[in-house]
Amino acid sequence: MKRLLMLLFIGLILSSCQEEFIPDFADEEPTIVVEGYIQAGVQAAPVLVTIGKTFPLIQTSDQIKGPEIFLGGAKVQVESNGETIELTEVCTDSLDPSIKEILLSTLGFDESFFDLEICFYTDLLGEIDAIEGATYNLLVEFEGAELTASTTIPTYVPIDSFNIFNPTGDPSKRQLNGYLTDPLLPNFYRLKLSANNGPLGNTFSVVDDVLFDGQSFEFPINNQPDQDDEDFDPTTAGLFSVGDSILIQWQSIDAEHYEFWNTLEFARNNQGPFASYTRAASNINGGIGIWGGSSIGYYNVVIE
Repeated sequence: MKRLLMLLFIGLILSSCQEEFIPDFADEEPTIVVEGYIQAGVQAAPVLVTIGKTFPLIQTSDQIKGPEIFLGGAKVQVESNGETIELTEVCTDSLDPSIKEILLSTLGFDESFFDLEICFYTDLLGEIDAIEGATYNLLVEFEGAELTASTTIPTYVPIDSFNIFNPTGDPSKRQLNGYLTDPLLPNFYRLKLSANNGPLGNTFSVVDDVLFDGQSFEFPINNQPDQDDEDFDPTTAGLFSVGDSILIQWQSIDAEHYEFWNTLEFARNNQGPFASYTRAASNINGGIGIWGGSSIGYYNVVIE
């Protein structure tokens, strides 16, 4: 009985210390979300922009709905050097088969993508010439609102070379490192990789050069194993297997592009009952989201 009373007493103390926390944006009206990218470089994707809307965090039972994403009905333009190009709206539920083939080849989409009923905006005719050092302004008109943003494509900083070595006693595993010579200026990078023809991705994909500005150095390029896999081994996590074929997409990105991904990935990977909320950085005037410029390059590495 004494033990039961003690547990009840402790529970009462803990519950009395709890304080309800409601974020300051909990009851905000839906906000327009813009996500758009422009790339320069070999195998760069065409300009791509999507439009969405947020939803209030606190809703009554008859209001509950999620965010609206990939919306149509917007006018999207890109301006650079006095020339303005209007992007083509593409809605997957009304595409001609010939247009689907063009999108599959130019945007690199999987055929299953067209099973979704979504709309996006792209430079379907290839009229926008993405150039390093050039500035590109975005103008979106949607539901009576005007949203703007600006980005400058940075100069590409390539990976110099790669180093493959065995850091463990397992003869089938290898560590992949890259060598980079960082220019003496603020630089921001993003890395995505694909193993054995899988999708491009990375858990933490962006880094700035605060700790290595102007230096030449070696850095790890880690595998992204599935922790839910029954064969997952934490002692070899991050290593590749001999024979793996790795495709690396390396990007030089602008500062605001870096801040967007840095805050978004921090929030995504630091969830839990004791985590504080983090709002992704934005450079969209009149809404939220990102209009980001990057220069990219691809590398194929076979693990031996």
